[in-house]
Amino acid sequence: MIWPMMVLIVFGGIGFLTLEEMNARWKARHTERRFRLSLHSRIVLVSTAGLLLGGWLLYALLEWQGVLGGMSIPGRVENALFMSVTATILPERDTG
Repeated sequence: MIWPMMVLIVFGGIGFLTLEEMNARWKARHTERRFRLSLHSRIVLVSTAGLLLGGWLLYALLEWQGVLGGMSIPGRVENALFMSVTATILPERDTG
């Protein structure tokens, strides 16, 4: 099962400040106080979601009969997502 690893990679790529603002927004929804995410956090969340979903779709389409060909359909979908997560997040954290 590679889901916990994918979640940790994405959370590490999102960064502490965005996670802290998401936590503050979660807590504020149970009170009368309104909390808006900063522009930075909104950009990070939207771009991360777009890159992950776009990469997932492209990996699945381009490698369906190639690298993913010998797997079951759920395995293909899961591994295409894993390839998208590692290609999107990890190179940004690599310092060479």
